[in-house]
Amino acid sequence: MNTHSSGYYSIDEEYTIIGMQAQEQGLTTVMEIEPEVYENPYIYGSPLHLIRAMMNIYSNCIKYNKENGEIRTHVRLLHSDEKILTYQWTISDTGIGISEDYLSRIFEPFTQEGTDVRSVYQGTSQGMSIAKALFEQMGGNLEVFSKLGEGSTFVITLPFERAQELKTTVIEKTERESIQDIKILLAEDNELNQEVARILLEEEGAKVFCVNNGQKAVEAFSTHPAGSYDLILMDIMMPVMGGYEATRQIRRLDRTDAQSIPIIALTANAFAEDIQHAMDAGMNAHVAKPLNIKTIKKIIINQLK
Repeated sequence: MNTHSSGYYSIDEEYTIIGMQAQEQGLTTVMEIEPEVYENPYIYGSPLHLIRAMMNIYSNCIKYNKENGEIRTHVRLLHSDEKILTYQWTISDTGIGISEDYLSRIFEPFTQEGTDVRSVYQGTSQGMSIAKALFEQMGGNLEVFSKLGEGSTFVITLPFERAQELKTTVIEKTERESIQDIKILLAEDNELNQEVARILLEEEGAKVFCVNNGQKAVEAFSTHPAGSYDLILMDIMMPVMGGYEATRQIRRLDRTDAQSIPIIALTANAFAEDIQHAMDAGMNAHVAKPLNIKTIKKIIINQLK
């Protein structure tokens, strides 16, 4: 199974990488791929999303496994029709497992187990949150099942659009408008939202520079020469300095690009008054979170025209 959009993903190549990492830790890997998976060799998808999300899963299976443990992967074609192929990965490890209480919070960013033996799993939530967000961006979902001391199982279900030939995508890609090489300054204080947005944008070819509050956004813009950034994505609610004030300060800078650079507001609120506040502060457009890559890409392209 190979996905292609802005890149290339091979399930066999990924497994080779995982196998090498597991072997270094003394772990055994077992891969079971049902024959139906290979009957449709090409699909449309997001290689970067898939690789990053899968690596988060496998990294946990490796890091929190037991000595001489095992990681087992089963891949099957769950459903197919004329347009969509839905695949399911079931990834199981023989690791330390996850407590029932922690399992209920595993998709909450930055939660940790505590200081006892269960704390060995600390830090898992950020990786799981990112993986879940990426899988959901692809129209799929992630489920986690675990028992403390006995291991964990991760079930990923993902739909893909059928693709006939690799060259079809190449032609389609050149005909579409692109944000390839666009330099974006992203101001977002939530680390999960920042990481997911960065991954989504970089897969489309953008170059993303991240800061975590409005003051740092102003500093980054003002201390770099004109042309360093083509566009700013500005979260509204941030510590130290919010997006509205940061935008006003950028617009007041004594340099020509301070007035011309597009600034797009990022906010969980999409009410008319919020959009008006963004416009009043000097922003050019407004997009609601969580980000949809097709929507934000279209807005970026329109602003840069």
